[in-house]
Amino acid sequence: MNTTPWYRRKRSLIGVTIAAAIIGVGCASSPDAAESPSAPVETTDVAEAPSQEATTRTASADETAPPAPDRESAGIMPDVIGMDLQSAQDLIQARTELFFSDSHDATGQDRMQIMDSNWQVVGQSPQAGSELAMDDVPMLDVVKFGER
Repeated sequence: MNTTPWYRRKRSLIGVTIAAAIIGVGCASSPDAAESPSAPVETTDVAEAPSQEATTRTASADETAPPAPDRESAGIMPDVIGMDLQSAQDLIQARTELFFSDSHDATGQDRMQIMDSNWQVVGQSPQAGSELAMDDVPMLDVVKFGER
């Protein structure tokens, strides 16, 4: 009888499966390589250096390029006012690359939003249409349904 706990056997099986997949990928990088291991390797000649004209064209195009933005864009903030909090959070995640958004009780009672679908968004920051950066955390002002 095998005395190794099930979770250790499963872990070793996963490790063997991953190792086999890695080895398999390394052995057959293309369909032709799997069929014919002695297939000739294609080589290409080194490209010629660009002409002086091509170099000048590239330099002038680089000079007119707009400066790189300071912050990486995550998308455009959608309009979520009037939605329930859960749907608003889902929409922000779907339309932007942001995963987190924050919310607070707009009545000033500092209540926690435990069941997001029971809260309605009455304000948002940033405003709809604003560009979001990867480090932004949208803030949603919420009240319980029927309070406003």
